[in-house]
Amino acid sequence: MIHCSFAKSALFALLAALACVVMSVTLEPIVGRGFVFHAAIVAAAGAYVALGPGGRLLDWAALSAVAVASFALDADSLSLATGLALVIAFARSARSEDDASIGPALRWSIEITLCGFALALAAHLSQSASQPEARALWGYFLVQSAYPLCIQARLAWQGRCRARVDPFVSAARRLETLLGCDSKLSIDRADLR
Repeated sequence: MIHCSFAKSALFALLAALACVVMSVTLEPIVGRGFVFHAAIVAAAGAYVALGPGGRLLDWAALSAVAVASFALDADSLSLATGLALVIAFARSARSEDDASIGPALRWSIEITLCGFALALAAHLSQSASQPEARALWGYFLVQSAYPLCIQARLAWQGRCRARVDPFVSAARRLETLLGCDSKLSIDRADLR
């Protein structure tokens, strides 16, 4: 799955940028630069959702609605990118296969942060002279590649927090083992207060 690995997600970012370059070179003389970039954004977002864990009909409907509204209203690239970024955030966060101990509030805070940074980097990279659309697409999906890293870091942190044992309980267990007592010493935090 593309959402579970930084390397796979970064590779997707590169492939999306390359596809945008190919689409730009081949289709731009026929349909124009704006339409090609909008089509590239929609195609990349669709592929990202499709490569995620079990694409649902709701995700595809939302992607289609944003794309159709953008083309019908002749929206600019930023509006389309923002709408698709929110759909991608919802699709990934709502049905993530990661550990259930990470709550929805944390997932959404990660998604919103990454979405903001990704759109900011894409806007910055779109100011370049050579293939700005491909660079913007690459920058957006490269920042989105950090999602698995954020989740893995959080899970590792939770694991370290759970692994901590009260030193008094640990000492009592070692003492019981050394003494070979049948009766357990009951040293709890409630007894220590």
